[in-house]
Amino acid sequence: MEFLLRMMNESRSKDRVTRVLLLWVNNHILDFENDSKMMEFLEDFETLLEQNNMSGQLRMLNFAFAAKAKDRTVTLTRPYR
Repeated sequence: MEFLLRMMNESRSKDRVTRVLLLWVNNHILDFENDSKMMEFLEDFETLLEQNNMSGQLRMLNFAFAAKAKDRTVTLTRPYR
């Protein structure tokens, strides 16, 4: 992820890096949801998209998160003692 963020700063690699990260987020959202450091990297990526005026890609990133976000119901069972 650090490598991809460094590559994002190179003008010729922005589109490729954005495509890779969007696919990664869309297909493997749990990689980010379960790891706080990965979420920080993703927030840095979001900031870079805003700074580079890549609003279309930013919308796609937000859409990927919204599509994968689901309410979850957790049921805990306890043995009766």
